[in-house]
Amino acid sequence: MAAMEARREIDQQRQGLDEERREIAQERYWDSLFGAALTCLGVTAASLAPIVLAIYLLKALQHQEPGDAELADLLVREIVSDRPMLLVPERPLLSPERLPLQTSVAARLGNDRAEDDDAEPIELRLKS
Repeated sequence: MAAMEARREIDQQRQGLDEERREIAQERYWDSLFGAALTCLGVTAASLAPIVLAIYLLKALQHQEPGDAELADLLVREIVSDRPMLLVPERPLLSPERLPLQTSVAARLGNDRAEDDDAEPIELRLKS
């Protein structure tokens, strides 16, 4: 009798282990399946993103306002012209000769003797 009870207990434990093993195998199956599906979806989304962007941009180009082409043409002409009419010319506001850059040596050095009469002014000129 004791042997039969021990055998029943061992059979129950074995059934429990078999059931747990099946559950783990099923979880591994679904985990690997979900992992593969997510990877596939990610690659598909990454592949479709540039195509969707290109289609969107092509559609946007077809729906331009009538003045957009003329404005683009004007801007291109303005950028490549020798004498632009709309863009600000690249020149300094003051020429280097007209810049007021005189200062005393004592004031430049932060000395107390800034009021000395014998301090000579320094004139700086920019190279052009």
